[in-house]
This record gives sequence, structure tokens and C-alpha cells, in this order.
Amino acid sequence: MNRAKMMRESGVPGVDRKRKMNDLKVVMESQLGKQSSMTDRGMFLEHGTDALCFHVTWDDRSRLYGNIQYFRLIYHLADDTIEIVRASNTTRDGTATFPKLLKRSKLPKSGQAFDNSDCYSWKDLAIGQLINVFGRMMLIVKCDQFTRAHYQSHGIELKEDLPLVVEEKKVEIRRIVPPPNGFGSEEDSLRSCTGSINP
Repeated sequence: MNRAKMMRESGVPGVDRKRKMNDLKVVMESQLGKQSSMTDRGMFLEHGTDALCFHVTWDDRSRLYGNIQYFRLIYHLADDTIEIVRASNTTRDGTATFPKLLKRSKLPKSGQAFDNSDCYSWKDLAIGQLINVFGRMMLIVKCDQFTRAHYQSHGIELKEDLPLVVEEKKVEIRRIVPPPNGFGSEEDSLRSCTGSINP
């Protein structure tokens, strides 16, 4: 039994573990001489460390104590992976800061288990579009100059940047003074509405 378990865990060819290989194992095997696929290497040689950067917002105000949160979506062109990091928290809204919402990986459009054909590519990203990040609907509102130049080189024109900070509607409170009810004078009624009834 132990032998079968070790063969399954060590990744013997022909045994499907139905688990994703650990990133550290990929690095260690490459250091030991295992070559990566030529398609990945070709994309890396073509794009290097180029990445598209978008600013996205997540409007969570429909939930209790929800608010608008700001993130940066980084699309790596070398391997078509997406990384979503938290933008600097300047609003002091009391939420705990965390560095990453999504580590560098492929992002499925459905938000569930996926194959490589069902993932977001750079052609699917545009300003004003909603993307599904595992159930969180995020709005793309802004991009940097390199991203605009990349889209223009492929004949795609992006829209103008949307405002990053969303103005919240403030509730206007108007005080209505009721008419006097007959007890005391009108000044007594006004005093009970505008201040304390204690002398």
C-alpha cells in the first residue's frame, strides 16, 4: 500500500493524480534539466516580462457593510496569466489590507473548473467591461499607456478611462416642522423640535 501511494505521489507516468502540480516542483525539475515546452518558451522570448495593467473596481455595496474596493489587474503576455493585486488603500475604510486577490494563474470565464480554452485572454479585456473573478464581478475602468499602445498595435481602440472613484449618492435629510397641535404656543412647539425640552 505504501509503495502504491509513493508511486502516485511521485508523479509516475501513466498515473493521473487529478491534482495540479506544485509550482516548486516545476522549478526543481527545470533546474535538474527537464525542458519546458517550446510554446511557452516562444511566448516568453517574444514578450519577455511585458504585462498589461488595468485598474478594476469591485462594487460590493449590495452586501451588508460592503463598499467599493480598488484592484490592479496585471495580464502577463508571456503565458496568458492574470494576477490581481490590491491597490493602495488610501480611503482608510477600516478593511484589512491584503496584497493579492488572485495569484498569477489563468482566470476561467465561468469562475469554476476550466480548460485552457475557457480562460480570459487579452482580447477579452476592455475598458467598461465586467469580468468574473470567481464570483466577483469587477469593472475595468482604466489602463496604462503601454496597454493602450499594445491594443493599438493590434488594431483595437480602447475607450476613454472611466472615473476611478465612484461618487456615492448622499441621502438628503430635510427637517419638516410640524404644525402646532394646540397645546401651548407655536414657540413651544418649535422649541420641542429644535432643541431639548429640558429647561
